[in-house]
Amino acid sequence: MGRIMNAFALRTSSVTLSLLIYSAFYIVIFFPNAFFRHDDWLILGNSLLAADSGWRGFFSPTLVFDDLATPVTWFFRPMFKGAAYLFYRAFDLNYFRWLGCLLALQLGTLAITLRSLMILTRHRTTSVLFVYLYIGSIHLHLGSTIWIGEGLMNIPQMFFLSLTTLFYLRTLLNKHRYTPLESLIGVFCLLVALGFKESSLFHVVILVLLTALEPCFSKLALRSKCIHLSPYLLVCAIYFFVRVFMMPLNPAYSPGFSVNTWLRPLGIFGVSLGGIPLVAVSLLRLSSLSAYRALCAGLKKRFLYFLFLGISLTPYFGHSFFSPGWLYGPGYYLLFFLCLSHPPLSQVSPTFFLRVSLFLFLLTMIPISLELRKLGWWKWRVGQTQILEIVRSAKPDTSSLQIHKCRSEAFPASTLERVIGFKATFFHLWYTVHASTIQTEFLGCDDGVSTKADSLVLRWEFPRFTIGPHSAQ
Repeated sequence: MGRIMNAFALRTSSVTLSLLIYSAFYIVIFFPNAFFRHDDWLILGNSLLAADSGWRGFFSPTLVFDDLATPVTWFFRPMFKGAAYLFYRAFDLNYFRWLGCLLALQLGTLAITLRSLMILTRHRTTSVLFVYLYIGSIHLHLGSTIWIGEGLMNIPQMFFLSLTTLFYLRTLLNKHRYTPLESLIGVFCLLVALGFKESSLFHVVILVLLTALEPCFSKLALRSKCIHLSPYLLVCAIYFFVRVFMMPLNPAYSPGFSVNTWLRPLGIFGVSLGGIPLVAVSLLRLSSLSAYRALCAGLKKRFLYFLFLGISLTPYFGHSFFSPGWLYGPGYYLLFFLCLSHPPLSQVSPTFFLRVSLFLFLLTMIPISLELRKLGWWKWRVGQTQILEIVRSAKPDTSSLQIHKCRSEAFPASTLERVIGFKATFFHLWYTVHASTIQTEFLGCDDGVSTKADSLVLRWEFPRFTIGPHSAQ
């Protein structure tokens, strides 16, 4: 009994230590080098506009880009807009604190998921495997952890969806009585997640699959399963009807059909998601043929999980761009399904888990580091903080902003649009600082300079701006 308790304590301490190292990795290396850029200013400015309009804008499926008179149909994400507003009121423009809150939510998601997996598998080591695989798979969460534009949607979404799962499991497996309070909390968490991203709607499919396929539910009566699922299904059915038939849909996300827009995401998802099970299976070195057969049986039994995951990726195909933040939600589900399928690892030491996590970390971090170096990402903050200071020191009645874009020979991919943002970015940056609007014009590097007295003229050459002549100061 003493050995069992010692092993349990060791595993608990090793997980805690791993999470501390994981947090320090982001806090020390990435957070000090990250700052507001294009979508960050866009959503922050829209949240301030929504508050100024009497809060109606939070529940409008539109976004203002660079013209107050013509809002553009977007997604229905009131919680996303509301979170941006609350973060701004709480932390102003301290990006470090914004990211710190997202990191805390991410750690909460891991703790909640750990508990849910323990309920489902009844094996602590298999549940702990999720944490180590997650920590090591940097490519799945880097894009959301260091960028508010994606992270403020994705991380709270998965936090509340993980709470939905946990409360659903607690309610369904309560052998003594039906607990409507916990069911209500679970439904509420689902509604909050829907407010961050519409894709939360499909989480109910996961609840259905868990109920139908997991052994811990096999002895439950069908009637009991239906009773517990019914509030979630009802809420999702009502939401689907309202969202699809009573609100406009985002036309910008209509997929195009070309080889590049389909093969590119297929390759990224194939390598980023498909490579993890291969690495995990090979490095865990299943100790016996029976354990290997158990893994194959688990994967086969949960084929519908992975089929659903593949279908859920289809909205990301057909676009001219690919956001690293798109890996966060699918990556979470992949690791969750993989751990459900894995046989118990009762004889595995914590140090072995750490080796697996470290290998995954190196395997994913090396190409990421090379790409960040190629883009000069470590210098991006120079221009991002500089433009904020320039706008702060500019006259509030400045009528226009002219930016001459010059190409960097050393970092040609680090364009103004990529590092700082588009015209809408400067519109909302100006509105955030001065509560007024401004017209922005992008010009070539050698184009003529404005002679207007109330125009702010800037020259961009990565990684910084220079203020041109005749600028309003």
